[in-house]
Amino acid sequence: MQNKYHYSDLPNFWHFITDLVRAVSANHELPSGLTLLLILMLTVHGLFVLFLTVLFHRAVDKYLKPKSLFLSGVLYFIAINLVFFSHFADLLVWTYATLFVGAVEDPINAFYFVGEMYTTLGFGQFSVAPEWRILPIIISIGGIFSASISAAALYSMLNALIGKFKYSPLESGKGF
Repeated sequence: MQNKYHYSDLPNFWHFITDLVRAVSANHELPSGLTLLLILMLTVHGLFVLFLTVLFHRAVDKYLKPKSLFLSGVLYFIAINLVFFSHFADLLVWTYATLFVGAVEDPINAFYFVGEMYTTLGFGQFSVAPEWRILPIIISIGGIFSASISAAALYSMLNALIGKFKYSPLESGKGF
């Protein structure tokens, strides 16, 4: 398959970046406000998940005995749900931001739009005005990073539980 463009046909990199910045900031200061919202949300989400992870590790170290498999499961279940609700809160904030800037008019459609972008599913059922083309990119970056932070934290929590049961009765063949 032949490339459509030849090297000499590509735009000058610095001109491309300048045009991109101009296009992103064409709608007054709101795209920069949305970028600041992204940074704020990633910071809050990251700090919440970090706080939850530290509490989880402390609880595992202090309160869990090697034979308390049920309590470990309950503690991990609570952590998973708290992480889930933090993502749901992210979706609500992005929905309100989307409604505030007028990128999507209907609240339910705004929630579905944000959900598609945050999870990067992007079914393509929603289109936004040209001045808001940056919005799906900003929301999806937030979703990707938030999901990555959460996955790393949940993995760390699960690893702490596995470490707690490293020398459990399960390995000796005696069962529970």
